[in-house]
Order: sequence, then C-alpha cells, then structure tokens
Amino acid sequence: MSHQDNYPDKLHSPTRDHHVQIKENKMNVYTENGYKSREDYLKSLAEDNGVTFQEVKTLSEALGPSEDFDALVTFVEDYAEGRREMYVPTDEDLKGMEREAELLDAQMRRAYPDDFKEPDNTKLNATIKDLREAGFDDAQIVRVVTKEGLLLPEG
Repeated sequence: MSHQDNYPDKLHSPTRDHHVQIKENKMNVYTENGYKSREDYLKSLAEDNGVTFQEVKTLSEALGPSEDFDALVTFVEDYAEGRREMYVPTDEDLKGMEREAELLDAQMRRAYPDDFKEPDNTKLNATIKDLREAGFDDAQIVRVVTKEGLLLPEG
C-alpha cells in the first residue's frame, strides 16, 4: 500500500500535489468540504469550538490558509480547551480578594506613612470657593488653578 493509498481523498493528502491543488484552487478546498467560502469555514470552526470568529480569524491570519484544515484546527481546539479550563473567580472569591487588598493597603500605609499622606488642599479649596463666588465658570477656574500651580504637589 503506497503512502497515497492512506489518503483516498486527495484534498487531505499531505503530498506535494495536495499543496499545489490548494494553492491553485484556494476556494475549491472550502467548497469541496461543504463551505461557501473560507470565511464560512472559519465561522463554522469558531462555532463548533465555542470561540469567537475574531479569535479564529486572528489565528488563521497568523498561520495562513495552507494550515486551515491542519494546524489551525489544532490551535483552535487547544485554545478552546484552555478557555474552558480558565479560572473564573466567583463573587465569594472576589470578596476575599478585595479584603486581602484592603489588608495589604492598611499594612503599606502603616509601613510607609509618608507615602500615603493626603495632600493639603486648603489653599486650593479656598481659591475655588472664591472664584465661584466671583462668578467664574469651571473652565476659567481650571485655568486659574493651573496657572497658580495649585494642582502641583507642594514641595
């Protein structure tokens, strides 16, 4: 039995003739496999594996059309499997993470108090109040405050 006999459908044969046939007749490979076009094939591949068309399209562009029925299928299946195994935290997990973040923040504030000092905005607040009373609108207030350097950290 020859190597060719292992692949009765020439379309799936990994011979040189197969690659020439695909190159010469790119659209036929899709129609001969029951698809209207390459895009139709990629959409079907996405749907069959529970991933988005854009994800399949991105992978297909990286691999090229010659890999549509080979490496692309493997990559999409592996990608889809990885997505199914991906950890998605529950609401309870998120609450625990928030609590851990709060504890870490408190520890950091105790360890490095100078880095967490709130700025003294007394002068800024007084200036804004005075400008509002004088009838300045928000845009004018921003220009004055910026010009005076009141938004810059005091040094």
